[in-house]
Amino acid sequence: MEYDASLMREFAVEAQEHLESVEDNLLRLAIQKENPDRELIDKVFRSVHSIKGGAGFLSLKQVAKLAHAMEALLSEFRSGGKAIGGDSIDTLIAGVDLIQLMLEDTDRSNDVDISSVHHRLRNLLDEKETEPSPPPIQDSCPNSLKKPFVQEEFEIDPEILKNLPPTHEFLYLLKYDLAASREQNNRSPVRIVRDLLSTGVIADSRLESCADLSEPIPKVPLVYTVLYSTILDPDFIGLAVGLPDERVLTIDKENFLKHSALSTLHAALVSASEPASEPVIDLETPIPPVSSESPVSPEITEHFVSEAEELLERMEHCLVNALKNPENIAEAFRLIHSFKGNSGLLGFKDFERLSHQTETVLEGLRDGSVFWNDTIQHRLLQSIDALREALPELSKTGISRILKCDDLIAQLTHLEICEDSTPIAANLSPVTVSKQHHDIRVDLEKLDLLINLVGELVTAEAMVSKNPDLEGLDLDNFERSAHNLRRIISELQDVAMSMRMVPLSRTFRKMTRLAHDLSLKSGKPVKLTLLGEETEVDKTVIEHITDPLVHIIRNCVDHGIESPDMRRRFGKPETGLITIRAGHEGGEVVIHVSDDGQGLSREKILKKAIATGIVSGDGTHLSDEAVHRLIFEPGFSTAEQVTDVSGRGVGMDVVRRNLEKIKGRIDVHTLPGRGTTLSFRIPLTLAIIEGMLIRVGTARYTIPLLSIRESFRPTPKQITTTMDGQEIVRIRNDLLPILRLHKLYKVASEQTEIDRGILIHVACGIKSVCLFADDIVGHHHTVIKGIPEYIDSARGISGFTILDNGEVSLILDVGSIIEMAER
Repeated sequence: MEYDASLMREFAVEAQEHLESVEDNLLRLAIQKENPDRELIDKVFRSVHSIKGGAGFLSLKQVAKLAHAMEALLSEFRSGGKAIGGDSIDTLIAGVDLIQLMLEDTDRSNDVDISSVHHRLRNLLDEKETEPSPPPIQDSCPNSLKKPFVQEEFEIDPEILKNLPPTHEFLYLLKYDLAASREQNNRSPVRIVRDLLSTGVIADSRLESCADLSEPIPKVPLVYTVLYSTILDPDFIGLAVGLPDERVLTIDKENFLKHSALSTLHAALVSASEPASEPVIDLETPIPPVSSESPVSPEITEHFVSEAEELLERMEHCLVNALKNPENIAEAFRLIHSFKGNSGLLGFKDFERLSHQTETVLEGLRDGSVFWNDTIQHRLLQSIDALREALPELSKTGISRILKCDDLIAQLTHLEICEDSTPIAANLSPVTVSKQHHDIRVDLEKLDLLINLVGELVTAEAMVSKNPDLEGLDLDNFERSAHNLRRIISELQDVAMSMRMVPLSRTFRKMTRLAHDLSLKSGKPVKLTLLGEETEVDKTVIEHITDPLVHIIRNCVDHGIESPDMRRRFGKPETGLITIRAGHEGGEVVIHVSDDGQGLSREKILKKAIATGIVSGDGTHLSDEAVHRLIFEPGFSTAEQVTDVSGRGVGMDVVRRNLEKIKGRIDVHTLPGRGTTLSFRIPLTLAIIEGMLIRVGTARYTIPLLSIRESFRPTPKQITTTMDGQEIVRIRNDLLPILRLHKLYKVASEQTEIDRGILIHVACGIKSVCLFADDIVGHHHTVIKGIPEYIDSARGISGFTILDNGEVSLILDVGSIIEMAER
């Protein structure tokens, strides 16, 4: 039967949330083996029960079948029939992983081979099924329900069956006790009928009783027999209609129509009184072994790779920071367990073998039988690297092959515990339940379209509310409505923009591993501090700043941080400090990377620049900042020898080029002997901001309000002209350069005298400049649109916007303009 796609998606999202809760609670139960929390078991049981019911309704047979088997084992835990053990928890988690996999592609879920996990669940049940059933109904009507389907006759008219929906494949006789249902389950007859009609059709029914029907609430069984047509197959009908198996009879509808025009089911009804075998967990039928050649579609492989990259990245972060927070070991164990389960289900043998041995080491660290040391950390990180490096080939060819897999497994197997090992497990606190996330994946192109439409909405609102035809009219109601519209649009644009923003935390965490590895290679103890990880940037920005951060961290360790001996001589701690700090300044995303090393040497840089022909002469005419910027020239390096860390002169060139792609720039600040700070400044290339509109002749320019300090009309006494022609304005105790926009952009200006125009004091960080314009038009919501790619470079421009009258206004990049003024 075909279902609305939205219904299937909704079930998948809800089921994934259930599975996250199930996995967390199972891991908690694994720690509570001796004294398990009954409430946790009940929570897991209810979640699996919900998944089973929804999957059965949507004909996801393999999902429902596996969930049913898991539910049966959990029922044993609830009743005390089985003790919780490591094997049972691992098997249930394997079931969770497999259901998650099937939910990623519900169209193909019924083709997934679940026999391996299903067989393990069967074995754990010790060859008995303990599906929970409602308590027996106490009745005063002898034999009425002891053999539920023993009744005189129930005639079925074939004409009724012919008129049933053709999509209904199954037909049942259901037997309810209405009195008991109301008393025990608070289910009224009306509710029973409503529930039945939600998933099928009541073809016929009969009410019989040995009670006095004149009583308002009879205390003896009211037997209600229903001929029920539905899409639900026998595995799930009992759950869906709320009846135990012995009160449900399956009728072979096709065979009935073929051989009988009008028949009674007396004989069949009598035989049906015998206990029915469980159709899902058939303990007598052997399960064939899992095929080693499990067919995996490219879509499933791609999803595995995507999820694996995230799991490995999180695991790496946990291992690098294991001593900072001992609970990271438990988190790493859970992550590698999930990775191993996914690998095993898809038949990726090398991935499964290596992750299994990694899991074994982490389990020892977690339970205290293995102690932490640098060797163990190094081997575990090597394992993660090997798994990560094999993912591209898996994604491209479908081959799950890990180079030197056996060697890595052997190294993990024979790890020795050193004397300087550190205990970690003793510091572990009880596992807490993680917060459930309610997320949905949305195509990035759809988000771009949404943001563009919101931008157009902002522009359209401005065109309406500021329409020249309304000028001079007193429209109080219109103004109130327009104000309310602007408020709603403002909230809408905030939400739309936040949907594309992602925190820098994930990118920053990658630098933690990098600093750890570089520290080991260079023999320099290094500590990396991360600040402002919660700062959010557009997703496209993330893609362009990862490589620059990598190259800068490499240079910090290789060129900036001194050796331990040298740091001691300078009175510094042996451990070098690298800090990455992110935040927003003046409408820009700013990322500072600083170290407490030796700083940049002007003499050393100039010497190498002159030797390579980058600088002519002796370089004395160059300012310190100009000399420092030479490190970004292609091929430039002050390294005396090339190492596997740096020295080829390509790193800082990559930094500059990547930032130029997103219209960003980099500033260098250094103090000899104290360290260097490199600052990325990235303009908001995809945003809706408040801007001030200024006029220069007939041209209109927009300045982000966050960059403006003040605007004023100067007096002649405030203006000074230097010998080289630079105009300077005195603002209180500061002297600021004046930059004439009409000269910068070569446009005709109405005003040429400084005291007749307007000066706008703008700032970027600690640097300021005054822009000279004819006049200020006003402020407005500015929808920033990026400069087309075919325009190679636009000096001092970060984008453009559409004005109320449809004209184009260029948005000034204050940071770039200040940089131009300094040059």
